[in-house]
Formats: sequence, structure tokens, C-alpha cells
Amino acid sequence: MIFPSTKCMTKPILHPKTVREIISRTISFYTKEMSEEIIKEQHIINNMKNALKNEEFVLYLQPKYELQRNSIAGAEVLVRWITADGRMISPGEFIPVFERNGFILKLDQYVWEKNMPAACGMER
Repeated sequence: MIFPSTKCMTKPILHPKTVREIISRTISFYTKEMSEEIIKEQHIINNMKNALKNEEFVLYLQPKYELQRNSIAGAEVLVRWITADGRMISPGEFIPVFERNGFILKLDQYVWEKNMPAACGMER
């Protein structure tokens, strides 16, 4: 498929009006890879709310080690999305989508609520 090129057009197939308005300027190719990326992102968007509801986001504590004291100084929480069928969706795939659509705030709240008992020594 061929679509006009603009700096802000990341999903040309979803914006036919924009395509028509700038068709006479320049031409760029809309590749199969771009289509696959849009489909992957839409899959994440379609499943994010149910994943949160079904607690598919798994938290791992990664220790922070303090070299000067030779001891663990704390931990950071890592989040992984393990789907109901056991597949893992990389944070590199879902975090940027969540940041763009605002869902990152809901994930942050989920992480906070799930991690607080562990952080306070009150494992559930």
C-alpha cells in the first residue's frame, strides 16, 4: 500500500482523511511490518483491561544492592504480563502503549496496591 508521508502519521491506515489531505506532497510505503505493529498494539489495547482485572500482571522484586555496605538496600518492582494461555508479553511492548493511552496510571495503581503488603512485610 502507498500512503503520503508525514512526521506525525504513525498509523496512516487509521487516518484516511489525513491521507487524502496530503496525498499530493510526498509518497511513502506502508509496509506489512507497520500493519503487524498496529495489529499487535491493538491486541494489547483490546486485552489490557481484562488482563488487569484477571491479575495477569505479575510482579517481581529485583534487589538493589549497595556495594559500599555490601548489603541489599531495597528493591524495585518489575512487572511482567503473563497471559491466560501462559505467553509473556514483554514490558517493551505493553509499557509504551500504556504510556501513550494513559493506562499506565491504572497499572501503576495496581502495582502499588499489590506491592504494598510485601513492602510492609505483610505478605498476602
